[in-house]
This record gives sequence, structure tokens and C-alpha cells, in this order.
Amino acid sequence: MLALYLTLATNAVASDPSVIPPPPPPPDEPNWVAPTPRPPRDPSKPQRDPTLRQKFTPQFPRDAACAGKNGSTTLVLKVDENGRVTKALVEKSSRHRELDRAAVEAGELTLFNPEIYNGVAIPSMVRLPFDFIEPAQPPAYCALSVDLRKPIEAGQAAMPQAGEDAAPHVFAAGDRIEAIVSQYAFAPTRVLASWKRIGNGAATRTVQEHSRDLPASESRQSSEFVLSQAPTLPQGEYLLEIFVDGQSHSRHRFSIR
Repeated sequence: MLALYLTLATNAVASDPSVIPPPPPPPDEPNWVAPTPRPPRDPSKPQRDPTLRQKFTPQFPRDAACAGKNGSTTLVLKVDENGRVTKALVEKSSRHRELDRAAVEAGELTLFNPEIYNGVAIPSMVRLPFDFIEPAQPPAYCALSVDLRKPIEAGQAAMPQAGEDAAPHVFAAGDRIEAIVSQYAFAPTRVLASWKRIGNGAATRTVQEHSRDLPASESRQSSEFVLSQAPTLPQGEYLLEIFVDGQSHSRHRFSIR
């Protein structure tokens, strides 16, 4: 599914990779030595530029997709006489390290029809772009996650995660209830958990609210909210509603019987 969110450039540049002069050895790549000068072309012998044989499409990095990052990475690839990539370097960065890393990993797995020069397969250098296009809708795994449960004791299995359409959780009177809220926060984010009593089929009274300000981060942020009044809640139907930056994102019903 992730492959749907990433496009490997297949225009004239990608389907017929650009043959480029070997660059000078980078300072950190002392073993990448420019090949010796070639003899003149012999028009009586076969000649062929390197072409793509099997492209490898990388997955869109998970955190980058959730953060809405996109960009294009252009690689310079060293291709041996068998058409395998032996070295991949970033010539033009996407400005996102995780996208560049995914492009390099894909470039190293890409196969080529090697260059034929004067009837002989030889190593060559090619340029290959990868385009990472932000999905129109964030992937499902980017959505806010809520685990509504009793605190887990040692050796005790966790209850299944509660979803808006899942069967309501049932707790006993006196149970302590907690909601584990996980949310990607690539910008400062305010998460609020509102616990409400349900009467006549609708939420009628707020029991308590907890909030947490999540700082901007490059990784998944988790926040834990504990309903401290749970032991004193009367029997009945309840609703936990999660708001992110003031917008309602998930609703989870539970019962106390």
C-alpha cells in the first residue's frame, strides 16, 4: 500500500538513465577511483548505454509520511559490468535524511543492463532520480491511537485496543481506568482527553478532562492519561473523547456495571 504513495521516476531520465562522466573521488570515498580513459569507439562493434532492467521501489519512510514530508532525491550510481550497483551516492538531496536513505537503499538494489562499449560490458556511472510524493491522506498508521484499559499488572495481558467502532469496554465498579494515547507530533500539539457520562444516548456531563502538550519531535510521541476518579464512578455508560489541537479525533465508549 505504501508503494502507492511513492513514485519512482520513470520518465526519459529513469527509463534511460543518464550516462555521466565519472566524478572525482569524494573525500570520504577514497576507494571510488575514476576508471582509466577509454579507447576510441569502434563503429563496427556493438555499443549500448546502460538501461534499467529491474527498478526497486522503496517504501515511503513511516515517520516522513506521517510528517507530510516529500521531495526528490537524485543518486549517482556506480554500475558494474554485470549491471549491479556497487555504490550509490546522493547527488541532489531531498532535504530529508530519511527520504535520501530510502532512495540510496532502493538504488543499491536496482538492476541495470550494463553499458556495452566496443562489444564488451563495462562498468559505468548513471544518474537516477527518486520522487517521494506526499499522500493526499495520511496513512492509517498515522492516526491517533488510544488504548482504553485497566492498568496492567505483572503477568497480566493487555485488553484489546478500543476503536470508535469497536464493542464498548466493560469495567467493574471500583476499577481504575486509564487511556494510553499515542499521537504523532511533528509540530507542537495539544492533546485533550475528555471523560463524559452518557445519558439518554448522548454525552450529557463531563466527568474530568486531562490534557498534555506534546513538543515537536521526529518520532512518535506518547502521553498517558489516568482517570483518577474511576473507583468512585457510578454504574452507567461513559464516553472518552480525544481532541487534538481542539479538533475531535476519536470517541471510545465504555461501561461500568
